[in-house]
Amino acid sequence: MANLLEQIERARHPSFERFLTSLGIPDIGGATARALALHFATLEELQRATEDELQHVEGIGPESASSLRAWFESEANRALLERFFAGGVVVEYPRPTIAGDGPFAGKTVVFTGTLVGMGRAEAKKLVETLGGKVASAISAKTHFLVTGEGGGSKRAKAAELGITVLDEPEFLALAGRAPPPAT
Repeated sequence: MANLLEQIERARHPSFERFLTSLGIPDIGGATARALALHFATLEELQRATEDELQHVEGIGPESASSLRAWFESEANRALLERFFAGGVVVEYPRPTIAGDGPFAGKTVVFTGTLVGMGRAEAKKLVETLGGKVASAISAKTHFLVTGEGGGSKRAKAAELGITVLDEPEFLALAGRAPPPAT
């Protein structure tokens, strides 16, 4: 009996990612829920996001963004959320690995081109570990554009918006990592 009660209590404290997945929002599976949970600090922040802001999350395109907005705008779905919270559900939000003082804390980073010293996924994880968010497109909310080999049109947009452009060695230095060996 104690085990059952423990499992019930644990189920009332889902991670943000697991909670989003469990809502059954069309076009939002596990990987997308994880990206949203990493990008938005709270459910309330996600609920307020516009379709344009949602599309700045890696893996969220126009259809997924529209689906999310429609789900959160539905009166029935808002009532469902209220029932969950009234029933004792408490969403557990991820804590940044480095408390608010990492070089990318509160900053949004976009990558373009091919990085030599690490894969794109590893670079994204590094930014997130250092308190930042990674987006797939340049916007006025972008703080850094990291350029690898062959980066294209994102550079022009970054220059137009006055966004700091870092090459891979500059990015790695800012992140406290050694740059890749020269080839």
